[in-house]
Amino acid sequence: MLSYLKQKFHIAKKDEPFETRLELFQANFFNMPHHLWITESKALKRAFLILFDSLNDKLLQILWKKNLICLRSYGVLACTLSLPPQSDVLIVYPDLIKLLHSASLMHGVSILAHEIGHIVLDHSHHELNPVLAQLEADAIAFEMGLGKELMEQIKSFPVSDEYQLRIENLTSLLTQHSKKRS
Repeated sequence: MLSYLKQKFHIAKKDEPFETRLELFQANFFNMPHHLWITESKALKRAFLILFDSLNDKLLQILWKKNLICLRSYGVLACTLSLPPQSDVLIVYPDLIKLLHSASLMHGVSILAHEIGHIVLDHSHHELNPVLAQLEADAIAFEMGLGKELMEQIKSFPVSDEYQLRIENLTSLLTQHSKKRS
């Protein structure tokens, strides 16, 4: 598998500009055979392009070291799994695919950003309080500029203590950010 990846995909050099490394990351991602289901849909490809365009240099560097695999499945929204060595799987369920095809595209992208947060923070390889893991992944989505959309999406979920805590945390992050900009 590793030799296949080396032959098929470009490796970014550290001294290349961020934009070049981002383009290579995107090309490598979309050229993976198991991502054909994404590239065959204009809406899904656009959603993933928006997601990747939201990455900063730090997050891109972390994702370069991962083998990100996105699979379509059945269930509710999405989840992530980690498989050795350095492979992370993001499973996208039909409800999220529908959201990414809808007028609420950015709410769907915010969920993908949250899942990317779990991957870059390596949550599946650490024993962590599940609520803390959700808050940390939410903070990555916020860092990617998708905190407001994620908060709006969480507000549509059934009321729970966890969701309320996540909404309060995102509200705090958004408030701090707007005060810094003023």
